[in-house]
Amino acid sequence: MTILDGALGGPRSAFLAKLNARRNTIISGMKPEQPAAKRPPAQRGQGRKPFPDGEAMHPVTFRLKPAQKEKVARLGGSEWVRQQIDQAKEPKA
Repeated sequence: MTILDGALGGPRSAFLAKLNARRNTIISGMKPEQPAAKRPPAQRGQGRKPFPDGEAMHPVTFRLKPAQKEKVARLGGSEWVRQQIDQAKEPKA
């Protein structure tokens, strides 16, 4: 035990206990008698709903030069890129 834990006893120990309680109150921002707020239990149906099969989007990363990045942004960003991919013809095997 340390001095701050009140190992010495007596008036100094009581003073340090009050000081420690006040420090904890200031740090936590709540009164010592006040219980912590309770969160509601997790229940079914909460959270983000999954995409239907075939509609989920997956992130793809590719590198562009700054001028290319600006041009893609002017042309419509990711929506424009998706349209270009959908309109492109498949290469012949």
